[in-house]
Amino acid sequence: MVAVLVVLATAAAVVVAVRLREPARAAHAPNIVLLLTDDQRPSQLAHMPQVHALLAAHGITFARGFTPDPLCCPSRISILRGQLSQRTGVWATGGRYGGFAEVHRLGLESSTVATWLHGAGYRTALIGKYLNGYDTPDASWVPPGWDYWRGLTRYDNLDGGGYYDYGISVDGVERRYGSAPSDYSTTVLTGFAHDFITGTPADQPLFMELAYRAPHRPSTPAPRYLHDPRCAGVSTLHEPGFDEADVSDKPLYIQRIPRFSPVTAYQAGVVKPRKTCRALLSVDDSVAEVMHDLAATGRLSNTMVVFMSDNGILFGEHRWQGKKVPYWQSTHVPFIVRFDPMTAARAGTVDDRMVENVDLAPTWAALAGVTPPIPQDGRSLVPLLDGRATSWRSAVLLQGFDAPGAAAYVPGYCGVETASGWVYVHYDAATEPRDQELYDLHRDPGQLHNLAYDPAYAARREALLGLVRTLCVPGPPGFSW
Repeated sequence: MVAVLVVLATAAAVVVAVRLREPARAAHAPNIVLLLTDDQRPSQLAHMPQVHALLAAHGITFARGFTPDPLCCPSRISILRGQLSQRTGVWATGGRYGGFAEVHRLGLESSTVATWLHGAGYRTALIGKYLNGYDTPDASWVPPGWDYWRGLTRYDNLDGGGYYDYGISVDGVERRYGSAPSDYSTTVLTGFAHDFITGTPADQPLFMELAYRAPHRPSTPAPRYLHDPRCAGVSTLHEPGFDEADVSDKPLYIQRIPRFSPVTAYQAGVVKPRKTCRALLSVDDSVAEVMHDLAATGRLSNTMVVFMSDNGILFGEHRWQGKKVPYWQSTHVPFIVRFDPMTAARAGTVDDRMVENVDLAPTWAALAGVTPPIPQDGRSLVPLLDGRATSWRSAVLLQGFDAPGAAAYVPGYCGVETASGWVYVHYDAATEPRDQELYDLHRDPGQLHNLAYDPAYAARREALLGLVRTLCVPGPPGFSW
């Protein structure tokens, strides 16, 4: 992880930073912008020079950013409400335990950061991916609190995968997009962001979530980046644990995955990482455009910009391709914050303290001067950003759940990663007989050696089990110890 961030930091040597100048203007409540990617792991920041030059170099990069439940829909509603899955009740991307229909049924949209900030006088915008299944049965629904709604629709099961041949709900009226280069979704969404920023009155604070489809599979690059040489060397073939040979100490759901064939290994470790890298090049361009618009409208000096992903992803480590699992490539995400009034003094630094997606809503509420009307599982990052924090959290809860019959099934789990570098996971004992994992990330960053059944680490395991039992309440649906 640290090596990745060093690569990112040295990118400034080959990239000329764009100087953003803005006209003077009267100060008002801070503007807030969330730039949210879809399935991005921290190492993929290395090929995003504009993110470095315009965000990381002026802000703080949190080397240990987490999504405790590493799956799209649970993570996205956690961001909007500041609550973990055990409180929202959202554990999946569809069906009984998640997806837009379940979020809507549970009434979770009635209180989100959008409703709080809208009530505080902000103009609010959601541009891009909202929640899985949002357009069921149609795209006419605009959730409370959003003044400017451009929600991505009908993208999961089409060949375009949300990059082409998709819809956008324009304040409740669907507009279809085709397969022309100008229809590339990152380009279209960035255009809407430009319209929102430039169209918001100068004396009104704004809140914008710009949620890209990229780099989620099929990870389609824009035409100009289809063969970009900057991504030619990207690969996970030599990552620790890629196509892990001995998984006898892993849970059964991992043991059941066969070793890769040469073709599968190349697809998982070369083709997919390079496609995602090239898809992210357009996101990098988009970041530059958003930052330019903020500067041109005089907002940049009073805007908190957060760049992060909804969850990470594995490209063949432990034989796994995807997310959901409690390995660090899945739970760790890029997490960069630029807010000049607070980060200028520490601009360009890397902070190793543990931050979570649920920290964003209470942070934004604090900036806006509002009190969230619902319980918060996160905490405001303001003390970290302005340097006042003398202590911080010592552990992050990890949790996940798959309904029986889900593709690439993962048993329900509760776990923890500690600030000292230990990861402990307890799986649902009813479905996973080999139900515990324990890793020392300092000695074993690839999570290759499960210490949970090593007598020498019994005391460590029991201590972490006790911690998890206090944090994971209630557990995932039907979870048993």
